Amino acid sequence: MYDMQKYTPGLVKLLIETIQSYQIHIVTFLVVLGILAALALSLYYILDLIVLRFVRRWARNKRYVFLRVIAHNGTLNVLPHLVSSAMFLSWTKFIYKSNALESMIEQFVHYAALLYMFICLALLITRLIWSFNSYYENRFDFAHEYPIYSYIRVIILFVWIVWVILVIAYFAGMSPISILTGVGAISAVVILIFKDTLLGVVASIQITASNIVNIGDRICIDKYGVDGAVLDISINTVKVKNSDNTIATIPTYTLTSEVVKNWRGMVNSGARRIKRAIHIDINSIAKCSQQLLDELSKFNAVKDYLSRHKGEEIINIALYREYITNYLRSNPQINHDYTTLVRHLEPGLNGLPLEIITFTRDVSFVGYENIQSDIFEHCFSVLTQFKLQVLQYPS
Repeated sequence: MYDMQKYTPGLVKLLIETIQSYQIHIVTFLVVLGILAALALSLYYILDLIVLRFVRRWARNKRYVFLRVIAHNGTLNVLPHLVSSAMFLSWTKFIYKSNALESMIEQFVHYAALLYMFICLALLITRLIWSFNSYYENRFDFAHEYPIYSYIRVIILFVWIVWVILVIAYFAGMSPISILTGVGAISAVVILIFKDTLLGVVASIQITASNIVNIGDRICIDKYGVDGAVLDISINTVKVKNSDNTIATIPTYTLTSEVVKNWRGMVNSGARRIKRAIHIDINSIAKCSQQLLDELSKFNAVKDYLSRHKGEEIINIALYREYITNYLRSNPQINHDYTTLVRHLEPGLNGLPLEIITFTRDVSFVGYENIQSDIFEHCFSVLTQFKLQVLQYPS
């Protein structure tokens, strides 16, 4: 029989030495890993602070628009992350692993660095694709009329979908086709979850292809109380800044499924319509006496009308309508390339509506309202000279 007391001190000593050796290996492994991480971080700062600063300055001074775009929109900022993670990933392969724990740590770090590198690569591709939109907007004058940002967003969405499938396939050790087959089996669930996104993708393509709405356009959607300028059009949502400075967010597919009034045509035409009526008291409409005709002859429009209708019965509202028409046609703030009309509407309880239709040159909100106010202030001020009265109910 073995004497346990004789061999126990030696076994304990061997066990202690083994544990100490194991700990030393682990500490050494972690120190080496930390040094490599520090080297990768130093490489990142060298590339970001020294190399990229020089490259950005060099690109901004070049006449090539695309170089200036990628220097300005942060595309180059991804490169230091990508290079440093790739170098760290390659360095970790040369670390000596003496036990299973070190191998497990090395494998975890390897996968983490690889995932980080994949993310950096996807970001780089995304920013490069988005740079083409910035290049298009800066390079071509017709870019505002025919934007491509919706197409760019759709392309970026598909890039990230493909990226997710490839990354999952790589880490799971599966074929991407197998993953796509699995996705096809649960396509109904996917469609239910991402219904708004899928509708937004289709709507984005329709909006861009049909040039329905662009960023900066003023739109009105009465159903949702939206009336303002479009700030952003993404795949899922559209942000609109209303006239009261509130921000309305609506689904993108709303622009194709609801009635949307776009003011872009009015702005591009350089003419904004005035359409408003003055309600004339029917009891004040009468034949003009000779005294009234003599008083109104000081107006050129009235004088020309009287010369054309000599010997005919003259009605005061006809003279007034002729005067207002001539006043509008001689007004320099009116765009005379478009219709100017003063007409009667159907009479009713509100008297005889005398509607004025014309177009101003100034399409801005303040300028338009000022011109409209000036016109109707003048119309009301001369109304009594024609012996006409506005119909208004007593308070």
